[in-house]
Amino acid sequence: MKKRRGFLRRHSIAIGILIAVAIFSVTSTMMKQDLYEKLNQQGDEYMAEIERLERTLNQYQEELDRVETLEFVEEYARETLKMVSPDEIYFQIYYTDDE
Repeated sequence: MKKRRGFLRRHSIAIGILIAVAIFSVTSTMMKQDLYEKLNQQGDEYMAEIERLERTLNQYQEELDRVETLEFVEEYARETLKMVSPDEIYFQIYYTDDE
């Protein structure tokens, strides 16, 4: 029994340091695990955002491809600028509320 007490007294600082290091290691590992999970979730969110932005970019590219066609230019000129072909006549009808 005396040998055991003597051992504990002589090595109490080393045992304390060993316990402190063990606690630090466990705590550090837990903190790293939490950080890993948060970063992994954030990475998943970023990937979802990238996919959404790629879909939007594809939609814009399709719209740009459509805008560059002669059919779109003609449709835009007719509807927005009220232009007609040389062999057409443009009619505009005004309605009034008077009956």
